[in-house]
Amino acid sequence: MSSSATVNKNIKEDRLRGCILGSLVADCAAAPLHWVYDAPELNKHIAKHSNEPEFHEPFASKYYNGVVGGNSTYGEEAYVLLTSLADKKKYDEQDYKQKLKEFFSKAKYDKVGNNRPVGYRNKSIRHFIESNGQSTSDDDQANCFCKLAALACLYAGHPDYLKITEQCIRVQQTDKIALDYGLTAARLLERILLADENQTVEQIMQDLAKDDTLFAKALKSIDDVNEDNLLHELIKVLTIEDSSAVLSLGNSCHLPDSFNLAAYFIRACQQNTDYTSLIRRAVVATGDNCSRILFVGACVGALTGAKQIPEEWKKKVVSYGEYEQLVQQIIDARAQLQQQK
Repeated sequence: MSSSATVNKNIKEDRLRGCILGSLVADCAAAPLHWVYDAPELNKHIAKHSNEPEFHEPFASKYYNGVVGGNSTYGEEAYVLLTSLADKKKYDEQDYKQKLKEFFSKAKYDKVGNNRPVGYRNKSIRHFIESNGQSTSDDDQANCFCKLAALACLYAGHPDYLKITEQCIRVQQTDKIALDYGLTAARLLERILLADENQTVEQIMQDLAKDDTLFAKALKSIDDVNEDNLLHELIKVLTIEDSSAVLSLGNSCHLPDSFNLAAYFIRACQQNTDYTSLIRRAVVATGDNCSRILFVGACVGALTGAKQIPEEWKKKVVSYGEYEQLVQQIIDARAQLQQQK
């Protein structure tokens, strides 16, 4: 990054806060239902509170047994990047790698007997740890875009934003599909952050589709969703269109499914007060809800601002106070970048 490069547009602080906090809070809300692919099973979990499925107790994922109010394994990746950016006030690859190694080497990720571990190392993280910090070339999963909120808030509008984003993705993934979708997601989030407040998300998306063929393909997939299934009758928070999108676009960790379904929920944000209702819908979208919801929460939070995050949700997030402090450090670091000559 050139020392003369600067961030070239102001973004209201509430939207920056909304982007990062909206992402992390949404992930905490969804984490207890992470990787529940079977809709009838998910429905049993939330039957008594189907209209408020967030922060479900107990932690229901079959793969790990996290703390309700804590982040998913994907959310922890976003947290590590956030702490590195806040500490260094810029993207520092060596610091980021070191923090990843230290964070995911903790004992909580090791399975003890037949019990679920407290934390989980997904494919990308397992390879990174086992290879002593090497990326994997055959990983087409959502790690590439789920953690981008803090990076976008620091560098949106910067001439090296996409270059820095690609460097960050390559720390864990060098698979072409991961790089392609990660950069498309970065473009979408940047455009949302830099958009005028009178621009709708549909206008932002249509403009991006003119310049990004991969995103145009994603929108085409969303447009082709047919409202012809009854999953919404089982999971009450879902609309007819939501349930059709889940089954049509796919609900797995892999690309393009994970990105396309995330884009579907982001596109559904029509007003500046949609954060709560949209996140609830994304919480119960089955499968790998957390990787998607981190990006949904970032984009919708950037559109609506942090003021739309419910106070009762903030109180349920174990580390919310720490997140606020880290976000302020990102805002301060962005201001410093803007002042560079």
